[in-house]
Amino acid sequence: MGVSKEYRNEVIQYCIQQLKRLGLSEKTIGFFMRAYHVNMPIYFFIIMIHGSYAVNIGLLIFLFGALISFLVFDGCILSRIESTLDDEDITVVDPTLEILGLEVNNKNRLEVSYVIAGLYLTMSILIFWIRFLGGGTPPITPGDFVP
Repeated sequence: MGVSKEYRNEVIQYCIQQLKRLGLSEKTIGFFMRAYHVNMPIYFFIIMIHGSYAVNIGLLIFLFGALISFLVFDGCILSRIESTLDDEDITVVDPTLEILGLEVNNKNRLEVSYVIAGLYLTMSILIFWIRFLGGGTPPITPGDFVP
């Protein structure tokens, strides 16, 4: 289902070229991307719990887009960019693999990522359902679109 390895590498190189325009070193860019990558799931949950209906819809669209990207690129494009930038062979799922006592390799990374993604999407949809569809209140209120 995924794109060719050559196309995937072209996309990675294009993203890296654009990121280099920031004027930061590759190691610094890789660090900030990894920090973003690790923290965003937590921030998304917080935003989903406290955010408006419109914000939650936007986050769900983003999450499904990330899932499609994961499937198309046969793995996480952010992890590939991070690894290319800072020459570190570590991903955000490696601690999970170590805790589970599994060997840290690309096959296990991919399999555990699918499980984590499934759980994360399930939790996100559950939060959305409880907040906006299960409580008997209308899903959209006049203040939802006010910043």
